[in-house]
Amino acid sequence: MALIQTNRSSHQWLVFPVLLALATTACKDQSQPAQPPAPPVTIPQTADDPINLGKASLLSGDYEAAAEFFSKAIEAAPGNIEAYHLRADVYVKLGRHVESAADYDQAIELDPKRAESYLRRAQLHHLLGQVSKAMSDCNQALRLEPKKLPGAYSLRANLFINMNLYDKAITDCNTALQLDPERATAYNNRGVAYQRTNRVQQAIADYTEAIRLKRTYAEAYNNRGSAYVLRNRIKEAEADFAQCIQLDPNYPLAYDNRARMYLNHNRPDPAIADLTTLIGLAERTLQRQQGGLTRGGRGLARAHANRAAGYIMKEIWEKAIADCVRALEIGPTYQHPHLLLDRA
Repeated sequence: MALIQTNRSSHQWLVFPVLLALATTACKDQSQPAQPPAPPVTIPQTADDPINLGKASLLSGDYEAAAEFFSKAIEAAPGNIEAYHLRADVYVKLGRHVESAADYDQAIELDPKRAESYLRRAQLHHLLGQVSKAMSDCNQALRLEPKKLPGAYSLRANLFINMNLYDKAITDCNTALQLDPERATAYNNRGVAYQRTNRVQQAIADYTEAIRLKRTYAEAYNNRGSAYVLRNRIKEAEADFAQCIQLDPNYPLAYDNRARMYLNHNRPDPAIADLTTLIGLAERTLQRQQGGLTRGGRGLARAHANRAAGYIMKEIWEKAIADCVRALEIGPTYQHPHLLLDRA
């Protein structure tokens, strides 16, 4: 995932009266004409409704309060799929991935034909690096709604990229854009597929379009910056990495890509500063994650190894060795620190 961490792509509910309807029908005089079905009952939401209060808390960044309000909504109406979706989304923001998965599972159990639930669960699987599970849920969402979910095609394209199936990724992005010509994530993901297949200029054009559609798209700035590096357009790359970090100071790939650019241009001081920030972000992330992510561990090991390379450039041998040792503690099979230790 050196270039892509899927964004957060964009993305209602009935339960129950089946048994009652069957029982009522069985008791009717069959000679009577069939009655038209009753219209669905809609419960109006008020300002103090738990769903609305939860959404307000979500917008203000109070995720714990939002989760409590959505829980109250579920207690009041256990068949409210929207409440399960919303609470699951909040759990993702809180790093409570097990509880988030349970809520998506419950939403699917309540209505197995609701495509949105599968798409949301696919996004969680993707976040956790569970590519096969994410692919399965994406496919199911698209079987249910093949012409209404451009976000599912965009996400599946991201999964194809992780599997190195770039032509399939481009095809899915094209389909997403046919359904929604202004879907920034589809342009971004297609750009990644182009970049991975050495079509760098096409990649830059797609990243630029993604940014035009969504000026706050941190990931697209990072990706375009990495493409500029390949074209040796260093000032433009530096500006894009800086914009990405300004939009999202906790976006790790921007620090990683910019640091490696600095190292490749013999600028160890800013590289070490970026890698120190990256190491702090990675350590906090691993502490938050339930069960941890192996790719997060590998990324942390690489950050230590790259910072060691910066210290070697500056001939600060003690710190270089300490970083190499730490990289090997995190990833014993990672070869780069062994090579750096030989130099140190």
